[in-house]
Amino acid sequence: MPGQLTDDTELFEKVASGFYNKPDRKPLELYKLRVPIDSQTYLKILEEIKNQGNGSLYMLPKKDVPFPPNIYNCATFWGKCGVDLPHKSGILTDYI
Repeated sequence: MPGQLTDDTELFEKVASGFYNKPDRKPLELYKLRVPIDSQTYLKILEEIKNQGNGSLYMLPKKDVPFPPNIYNCATFWGKCGVDLPHKSGILTDYI
């Protein structure tokens, strides 16, 4: 399936403000992972944003099944630019 790179800033701001919280559910938690990057990696990220991730494919992760080349999800995509990912599984709970 072709991937799609979008600006989800508004969504994350709404989660942080509690917009989606419901009285009968546990409040949503927003996690932020800070990873230092060098200028070359930053330029690669800007290029991916400009190209909207074209040429990359998307798949949901499966436990103990590595991503094939050029296939990512939201947790693994920036690794293609050289961002040092704490986990390669693509399973978000591994990051938390």
